[in-house]
Amino acid sequence: MMRWIPLILVALLASCSSERGQETDERGWPKKIRFAYTPDEENPGRREHMYRLRADYLSEQIGVEVEIVRTTQYGPVIEAMRAGKIEMSNLSTFPYLIASKKAGAEAIAAMSDLDGNPRQSYSLIIARADSELNSIEDVAERANAITFAFVNPASTSGHLIPRYFLEQQGLSPESDFKELVFPGKQNATILSVTSGKVDAAAISKSVLYKLIKHGSLKEGEVKVVWQSMPIPSSCVSVRGDLPEDLKEAIRRAHVDLAEVNPKLLEEIRQYYEQYRPEPVGSYIAIDDTLFDEMRVFSGKIQELAMLQ
Repeated sequence: MMRWIPLILVALLASCSSERGQETDERGWPKKIRFAYTPDEENPGRREHMYRLRADYLSEQIGVEVEIVRTTQYGPVIEAMRAGKIEMSNLSTFPYLIASKKAGAEAIAAMSDLDGNPRQSYSLIIARADSELNSIEDVAERANAITFAFVNPASTSGHLIPRYFLEQQGLSPESDFKELVFPGKQNATILSVTSGKVDAAAISKSVLYKLIKHGSLKEGEVKVVWQSMPIPSSCVSVRGDLPEDLKEAIRRAHVDLAEVNPKLLEEIRQYYEQYRPEPVGSYIAIDDTLFDEMRVFSGKIQELAMLQ
């Protein structure tokens, strides 16, 4: 049986006592698994629904109660995992790398493309279609006349990756831009460009695609002035101190989804395909080595994410 616990304030996580010593069953597994997620900006109800279905499925497959835990951002998820207050979460690349370092998180599964490879995402820098900015070099050269937006400090595609490449151009965002802002959400960041509040912004390619597909943004209203290298997409991660056979059971439940519950897999596919044009395969087993290439940025993670 799965229940929902809303956790809106980080303070709630900080004030609770650690539950690493929670009751275990005869296998040595915790009697309850808390599955954290962050809500969708545009349609929070649908994401909650998807996590409810995933939690029910997981509970049935491994024989443990699964609760979904809603948080506002990745920071609280990482802190909750470190404190032993959640057991698993979906995390994107840099939050996962932070969680693996600070909370002992382990990547166990991810969605694949149709070829069976882990799905990838991209970071973009965009400007209005009529802007004179056409490249990342243009952004760096004209920085003192530009108002620039990053999404939020812990965003992989909306801050960490593009900041790294801007700094490779010799740019210090805080001191070199005319003004630097953090709207907080991907949608708000994109709309700050189209409204003229900022001259350029770093965002996720998938969110740009979603806004155009749903009619919130017109095709050609903005232009891409820079695109990152491929970034591993989000992964299912668990606390590393969970029993090994439990971690494997959670991994296996995800990998077996296509065979055990194809209807649920199709619903998950339809949900993901709202956000990206690339077709979705199924869950595949992964491990931490998937993120090795991204660790080229690992020396900047704690500083840039501002997660202490």
